[in-house]
Amino acid sequence: MPFHIVSKSSAIPAVRHAQKRCSAHDYVRHYTEMLVIGTRQIHALHKLREIDCPIRVFEDCLTEQVIRKNNFDIYQYMADDLLQKFDALRRKENIQAQQRLAKNGEHTANVSFKPEFVELQKMIIEQRKESETNQLFVNAMSKTKGSSTVPRVKPDYSKFKIVKRSKTSSTSPSSSSSSSSNSSPSN
Repeated sequence: MPFHIVSKSSAIPAVRHAQKRCSAHDYVRHYTEMLVIGTRQIHALHKLREIDCPIRVFEDCLTEQVIRKNNFDIYQYMADDLLQKFDALRRKENIQAQQRLAKNGEHTANVSFKPEFVELQKMIIEQRKESETNQLFVNAMSKTKGSSTVPRVKPDYSKFKIVKRSKTSSTSPSSSSSSSSNSSPSN
């Protein structure tokens, strides 16, 4: 075998590193840190605008607070555009939660305590009639009433021995009163 030809079995295979895929949370955190540090702000704003992920990710990384706090003089248009994206994502998430609530009667935990969702639920409750609310209350009470009460059983006193108390006293006036009571019938 000539020296310039290397057999495939003896060749050392090249090591290929599998590129680690980052999650949306990692990307948002990275670009938010770039905004805080002040490096390549236009690039960071552009990438944050392109990332398609739930609003919860942006809230976890405090991206909106960073954008509102920092003064982007030259890039104010992009910052405003990103803030509009956050508002649109919130509206979209609330609409989806309302649809799930109307369809299945369920809602997700991350939406249920947001101020917009709470206000929506307050409006729904206010729109209900008082009679409907009273009927819901009666239904709830009737369901819990039967299951929580345990019938009381009266104790069976036939098992106990009843003994009358005797009037015994340790004082001597009681014995003298008995002798005086004996003398009175003789009168």
